[in-house]
Amino acid sequence: MNPSKQKLIDERSSPLFRIMSIYDDTDPQRRAFEGNINAFHIGDGYILSVAHYLRSRFPLVRSTTDAFFQSEILRKFPKSEVNQLSRCFPVDASTQKRNLTVSDVKSAERLIKKFTEYKCDTTVQTLYAQNVCKPFLIIQSQQRQFFNDQKVTAQIDQRHIFHDSTGNRYTFLLELELVKLFLAQDIAIYRTVNVSPDVIRLLPFISLDYSLYDDDCSDIYCLQNSPSGTNLGRLLNRAQIEGILDQHSIQGDDITGKYIFEGLRYLIRGYFRFGSSGAPYVIDNFDSTF
Repeated sequence: MNPSKQKLIDERSSPLFRIMSIYDDTDPQRRAFEGNINAFHIGDGYILSVAHYLRSRFPLVRSTTDAFFQSEILRKFPKSEVNQLSRCFPVDASTQKRNLTVSDVKSAERLIKKFTEYKCDTTVQTLYAQNVCKPFLIIQSQQRQFFNDQKVTAQIDQRHIFHDSTGNRYTFLLELELVKLFLAQDIAIYRTVNVSPDVIRLLPFISLDYSLYDDDCSDIYCLQNSPSGTNLGRLLNRAQIEGILDQHSIQGDDITGKYIFEGLRYLIRGYFRFGSSGAPYVIDNFDSTF
């Protein structure tokens, strides 16, 4: 086994992580997770992933500021349904936020249908911009200490560290902010915020490679989540460039408007295995991506 390959899939040294959207991140009782996308650290706290996740829509919002509730949700419902909707999102007196409260699954399904019918903007990008939820880098480890460093662990908000008994892992949440969105190229760049430099220095990273490769290039691997279904584990899967294409495709979006994917793309065999969207490709010496 090439030790460099093993290093890429080991949770103590792999640059591959996940991004999830979190409501009420500092409140363990109300904290809720949505979405799940591959992402990787490219150094200095900058995280690279795909842009199309930001244009995806959540069926509902778990909690929201009253301002967003009034402007984006309540105003789109007919007046005859306003009182019922407000009962589904009562105001919390301590936080002044509205929290989703439904009595059963059928009630939730009916509400989801109405959110879709009335075209409430619950796209991820909008929810981030309106501070309804935030993006976080998800780091999971068998150890209670962040990359085995007790001093650095103490620098992380302790409300962002918890044990998952189901997966038997400790989870560390690192807050992110969206820095740049290249929608046509399907690239999103984030960076860590409210995180100490010591924490960032411990994050494994992988460097970007801006070279263009032909289909005779060998030793290409896709670093992605393993097919276990638990979001734990990583897979280094051999890939092969089969060609190059000039893509142009129109993506439908009845909320924020249609958008276009365009530009040069690789045609890669095995790209969709186990869901590799947002995952890096590594080549040769296993310290560059493209």
